[in-house]
Amino acid sequence: MSCARGLIILTVLTCSAYAWADENDPELDTTRVRQTTPVKKSAGATIVDIPGEILKLPFYTLETVTHTIAFYGPVSWAMGLIDLGAEAKPYLPVAGYSSKAGLKLGFALRQLKNIVSTDYVRASWYYSTNDYQSYKIATHKAKRFTERLGFDLYFRYIKFPRERFYGIGMDSRKDKQASYTLENTEFKIEIPYKPFERSQLNLIGGYSITNLSDGQDPGYEGNLDTIFADPDFALAPGRLDGSRYAIYGVSFEWDNRDNRGQPSRGTHAYTSFLRYSGVNRSEDLDFSKYKLDLRHYQNIWRKRILATRVYLQRFAASESNTRATPIYLTSTLGGPEYMRGFSPGRYIDNDLAMISVEYRYPVYGVIDAFLFLDEGRVFENMTEEDFFAGWRSSMGFGLRVWNTISPVATFQIAWSDEETMFYFQMGASW
Repeated sequence: MSCARGLIILTVLTCSAYAWADENDPELDTTRVRQTTPVKKSAGATIVDIPGEILKLPFYTLETVTHTIAFYGPVSWAMGLIDLGAEAKPYLPVAGYSSKAGLKLGFALRQLKNIVSTDYVRASWYYSTNDYQSYKIATHKAKRFTERLGFDLYFRYIKFPRERFYGIGMDSRKDKQASYTLENTEFKIEIPYKPFERSQLNLIGGYSITNLSDGQDPGYEGNLDTIFADPDFALAPGRLDGSRYAIYGVSFEWDNRDNRGQPSRGTHAYTSFLRYSGVNRSEDLDFSKYKLDLRHYQNIWRKRILATRVYLQRFAASESNTRATPIYLTSTLGGPEYMRGFSPGRYIDNDLAMISVEYRYPVYGVIDAFLFLDEGRVFENMTEEDFFAGWRSSMGFGLRVWNTISPVATFQIAWSDEETMFYFQMGASW
């Protein structure tokens, strides 16, 4: 609890205490801070730097290998066959590892129609050794209808056969796990409107189809009937059902970061309100989700960046619902984005609160290292429970490779009082 309060205080102070420095130091917190300026060294200084250069050898190797994979050999040959033309910008292999999915490999494309307007077509796919698969495509046209009114399309299909369930609430047990297969198809249309230069308002409409079936993880119980009947889980009817939902709502985004790939200053705020209206087999289920994701970046001193994040999510089910909401639609804590020291899906319930702090510093070129601390918990009802009671924490470190558009590779090691987690991700972050 004290750590959670301290993180909140640190977040508030970070967003305000350095504001004066932003306005009064023209060099601090600019993109120039993220760039290395060559310095002429004497012979003596060069000799002194030899141990440091030896330590950097793995990163020189990583840079060479990454460049070779992305721009030469089979990948370059395949891209020549696709012939996206001069407008085609970054294309990257997608790779990663997690205990559930295993090793995943795939490919991502991002075709920029116009660098200035940031119109794009994105596509990615991957398949893993444990039969996890994902296919995504998204398009964005900022000025489709008017100078400020655009049009976006998004499609996704995923099938995850080894998803894990630990129970509902903060009292769920690590030693009590079950497995299920999650299959989801989602289609969304968004109408973005830019009222100001750095802000965007989105009208959202979509449709989601989700099927649940027996889990395929050999280490855990995977029969849905057995899981539902287990008294330790005490599941209400509907928790393990598939669903069909029409989705509609609104979101608002504010972004004044100086660099989207690895910002050194600025704030990125995103909030959304979505309504899920059941269709066909789910016509007796309706609920709403509210999300707030606030991130602030501050250059403390010469390329040392303090990144803070506050994430809140609230869930409200309609009083007319005749069944409980399926577990995969509620708030989830754990994994590489939400409490990294815990397994994905470790804690689920209606509401969620999380606070993270990262200290980032450059290692070599576009490679940064970072230390982090996460605090968070889930709630049945955030407004009716002691907000600061029962928070869990995790900490760790990692390396991140980035470009001006987004991070392109991340390696993280995180630990909590339950376990140590390893994450590796390469590819588009979207």
